[in-house]
Amino acid sequence: MSKVSVISRHPSHKRLEFPEFDLKIRLRFGSRTEFKATKDIDFPSKEAIKNTSNKWRMKKLFEENGVSSPAYAFFSPAKMRRLLGNPDLLDTDDFSKWKDMLEFRYGNAILKFELIFKELNHSRGEGIFFINNHEDLITVIDNGKKGYVEQVIGNDREFRVHVCDGKAFYTDEKLPREEGHTAKIKNLANGYKYRNRSVSRPYPKAIRKEAIKAVNALGIEFGAVDVAVDSNGNIHVFEVNSAMGLRTKTARLYQERLIDLMIKKGAKLLNNNEDDNSSNNEGETSGQD
Repeated sequence: MSKVSVISRHPSHKRLEFPEFDLKIRLRFGSRTEFKATKDIDFPSKEAIKNTSNKWRMKKLFEENGVSSPAYAFFSPAKMRRLLGNPDLLDTDDFSKWKDMLEFRYGNAILKFELIFKELNHSRGEGIFFINNHEDLITVIDNGKKGYVEQVIGNDREFRVHVCDGKAFYTDEKLPREEGHTAKIKNLANGYKYRNRSVSRPYPKAIRKEAIKAVNALGIEFGAVDVAVDSNGNIHVFEVNSAMGLRTKTARLYQERLIDLMIKKGAKLLNNNEDDNSSNNEGETSGQD
């Protein structure tokens, strides 16, 4: 029997307790660390985790798989400097998505604000900058970091939907800790808390469907999906977190579902091994004939 190896840097994941299994299992929360020792089951895959950590890659996969997400465009500081001085660059492939967000006049750029710039590997609200005017744009350019710009969504409500093995099993709404407090980025660092209010104020059920679609688009087995609903009822997926923080309740819920998923993966692996052995035996019998 072997203990499940949990790879994570988030302290809340220490709450997770798993039984011992006959198979060797490695469970990753946002980690793509290389290990010499192999495991029978190692999930999520490093490739899937990369899809969540590289936000530009995530946005492209959302687009390719029809996930409702804010309009975006790749942002290269060097190319943006040239763009400001040469409006003709707008017609290149790199800037095709800017057409809905930017207006140009010869010699300078008039931007339709407000936009938000996100570094490729931003996390926990860091590496995110709002562009409200030309000065903000220059600041982001001078920062020299590649990333993408996104249309700012005036969201009426924002949620975190937890998904595992193709099912949305728990939904929190992001609420201000103090009445009247507001912030453009709704997270713990900016004075928000996660609370389940599905009884007192039901959430749109469509957000669960969109959250599942987002997780599936990235090829990852589980994740916490940040999703908003605007004043018109439109749904916008911001991102999927593969190293989400867990409260006592969400840790217990993940634990239950991850154990079921491990059992399912283990059974599939054993069945595949039996099929391979059966095929080999048939081959040996055939050779004797």
